[in-house]
Amino acid sequence: MQPNLLKPARWAFIPLLLLLANQSWSQCNNGTPFGTINAPTNNIITTITTCAYAGEYSTINNCTAGSTYNFNATGGTGNYITIRQGTPGGAVLGFGFPPVSVVCTASGPLYLHYNLNPGCGTESQCRTGTVQCTSCSGGNDPCTSITNILCATPATVTLSGSGIWSPGSCGFSTPGTEKIYSFTPTATGVHNLQVTSTNSGGYIDYFYKAASGGCNSTGWTCIDDIFSPTTVSMGTLTAGTTYYILLDPETTSSVTHTFQINCPTSYDPCASIPAISCGISATATISGSGVWSPGSCGFSTPGQERVYSLRQ
Repeated sequence: MQPNLLKPARWAFIPLLLLLANQSWSQCNNGTPFGTINAPTNNIITTITTCAYAGEYSTINNCTAGSTYNFNATGGTGNYITIRQGTPGGAVLGFGFPPVSVVCTASGPLYLHYNLNPGCGTESQCRTGTVQCTSCSGGNDPCTSITNILCATPATVTLSGSGIWSPGSCGFSTPGTEKIYSFTPTATGVHNLQVTSTNSGGYIDYFYKAASGGCNSTGWTCIDDIFSPTTVSMGTLTAGTTYYILLDPETTSSVTHTFQINCPTSYDPCASIPAISCGISATATISGSGVWSPGSCGFSTPGQERVYSLRQ
């Protein structure tokens, strides 16, 4: 009896059929949107969202035909991503365990679908999605253009697009374009940052550090993250020491702020020291900025000081 030569050929098709079935199964298509940004125009990694769930998708608008974009997702108990083009359920450009790199074939939106596994599993846990245009050139270095500012002199800045730093000390990701100012106090004391107007386009995180630490992405102390006009303390700055002031938006959309640094007046709390006695009450009315902020109570104290001496 001749051996059945068809059997090996028939079995040879099974791995191929399983592979094709698995490919179709792995191209996920979620129905819930979460997170929208414009595509980066430089090669800096840009955060799309920090809390997408598996089973949702993010929109990346204005992708450029011919550009290569690298997508990543982290967080949750697992990540599997699908990149679609044109519409949320459009053509699949790539899929798999992140990172996944794709080439945009037509200018317009791309969609990043987040899932738990190749079976398109869902999960209600935050995960961070990022995108990087690996075919784009580098971002603008904020250290190449530093603007000097003076006490109580307003400065207006409009920031848009992707930046290259995200210090993080204000507690938030800052993917936007950075701007650095330099400031040298003329008097030692508590200085205040005042934002006088905004276009309500998003938060800008304000930071500072001594210029002696160098112009780079590290060592920044958070002043505050600011959306609308407000005044916040910068703490005590030292006369003659040059500081860098960094503005870094929490968005890549266009944000405009006008701000200034208000310096302490030539007030000396030691110039007039009243004496008080035990059991005798004293009333003090205090307003305006002071020159000290001891900090030993655990809080910044930007207000004007008053010193008393105790008569024994």
